[in-house]
Amino acid sequence: MSACNGARRCAPDSTGAHAARDSRDEITRTLDCLGAGRDRAAPRPILPDGDTPAVRFGKRHPPGRRRGFTLIELMLIVVLIGVLAVVAMPFYRGYQERIRIAQAINEIRIMSTVASNYWNDNHGYPSSLADIGQAGKLDPWGNPYVYYNIDANGKGQARKDHALNPLNTDFDLYSNGVDGKSKPQITQKDSVDDVIRASNGAYVGLASGF
Repeated sequence: MSACNGARRCAPDSTGAHAARDSRDEITRTLDCLGAGRDRAAPRPILPDGDTPAVRFGKRHPPGRRRGFTLIELMLIVVLIGVLAVVAMPFYRGYQERIRIAQAINEIRIMSTVASNYWNDNHGYPSSLADIGQAGKLDPWGNPYVYYNIDANGKGQARKDHALNPLNTDFDLYSNGVDGKSKPQITQKDSVDDVIRASNGAYVGLASGF
């Protein structure tokens, strides 16, 4: 064997060296890709309409389950209901009172008409409500209506206005009102809430409005 042949066998093969280097570079790139893939977040799934689901943070609630009211919210609701009740109650009571007054006015008008017709048939007014079938009739506050025949009994016990003039010349018919009390003069404290008949039936309403 010649010296040249030995030299050629000992010299490195440049083609093999390049191939090994390329292989190492490929392995390095592969490892780098794998590492980068681990660092990146997994892609969100694509919905059928092309949208991606929104990211939710915090604790998830089971589907179909709603969060209940807290104790503070319940207390606030109770307080609000109480305030509304306090504000609305006077209006409701006032409404009920107006209904009762209207009912008393209507009933007095009806009995007054019946009593007037009684005079046409008997040439005198009824001596009591029993004569027209209204004995013991109660007003909307649960008290008996008061009837007084002025034509037969005189003006002594008749209802009177602020100047002490009789309200009627035929008969008195009235309700003692919400307090159930009354005085002969309609301007007195116990009488202002009475529902009265005055001017021989031309006025029927609250004593305070006459």
